[in-house]
Amino acid sequence: MGKYSAPFYEYSNALILRIADNKSLNRIQKAFLMALSLPYIVIKGLACLVYDYTIGKCIMYKRISNENKKSYKHDLGFVAIVKNEGDYIREWIAYHYLRCGENTIFYIYDNESEDGLKDRIQDFIDKGIVVYTFFPGLQKQLDAYDDAISKYKNEVRYMAFIDIDEFLYSKRKDSLQATIQNLIQSNPNAAGLAVNWAIYGSSGQIHKTEGLVTERFLKRAPKDFWGNEHIKTIANPRLVKNFISCHYPLYKPGCWNINTMGKRQRLWLNSGIDNDIVRLNHYFGKSRDEFIAKKSRGRAASGGFYPDFSRFDEYDRNDEYDAGMLEYSDDIKKMTCVNI
Repeated sequence: MGKYSAPFYEYSNALILRIADNKSLNRIQKAFLMALSLPYIVIKGLACLVYDYTIGKCIMYKRISNENKKSYKHDLGFVAIVKNEGDYIREWIAYHYLRCGENTIFYIYDNESEDGLKDRIQDFIDKGIVVYTFFPGLQKQLDAYDDAISKYKNEVRYMAFIDIDEFLYSKRKDSLQATIQNLIQSNPNAAGLAVNWAIYGSSGQIHKTEGLVTERFLKRAPKDFWGNEHIKTIANPRLVKNFISCHYPLYKPGCWNINTMGKRQRLWLNSGIDNDIVRLNHYFGKSRDEFIAKKSRGRAASGGFYPDFSRFDEYDRNDEYDAGMLEYSDDIKKMTCVNI
């Protein structure tokens, strides 16, 4: 979707998606309703676009300035919907807790796991590090994100909406929370930060072996690989209306996502890939056997299954060796209290 059509999608997404997702309509009926809706979409889009850059921008500038001065119970929260990720979730929690500081909270939505996931993180729940919610049903990812915003938006300054196979990473030695906060607050109308992927391949591994994910997979795609254009969002939850994609929310008019270079970012692709300051190390497939298991779990966003091995092969890029995560291995193992 081009940068000029993106605003109209953002402002009118509820109507567009309602028509597109209506199972009772065939393709011709959907096209007809879309055509009927076009004048509304254009008029609303133009009105919102003008408001966004004028009155809304001024209102949000003042609101964000006031919010930046407030303190919150938690500096950063991580929101994830999880299904049968028990083998990986402790590493993911431990790493982000260590890198982001003790004032970090994890909102875990369990989408009908059958691998004892809750038992595996019960100690984190008891310590108040994790807020656990059982969240059954199909296509529940966006619902989980909206639920977290509704319930916890006043507890936490920013929320990171990422998956268990995605690890926030920065070469900077400051806490990740401080780096993220400084980036977002560098733009007076920023409501969130768009973070590019850095896709890691299988490192030639076929079978699942012992060890941390961040130890086992040390080869990734080059920076300019097209898959790295995808972003995930760290947002001020009080400024989010709802999530329109697992990558990107719809904000209240007058505020927006920025990328790590401080420029406005629309929707789910940042073609000017920047993953030098902060990035998401995305361990999409892991080993081939682990991708097979991932396929069988299905997708929380769509309720369907991951595509065949063509996607695994496409993302299985091992061009560059990158061992930056290894410096955290010992501390992760201490916190997880498991001989992984």
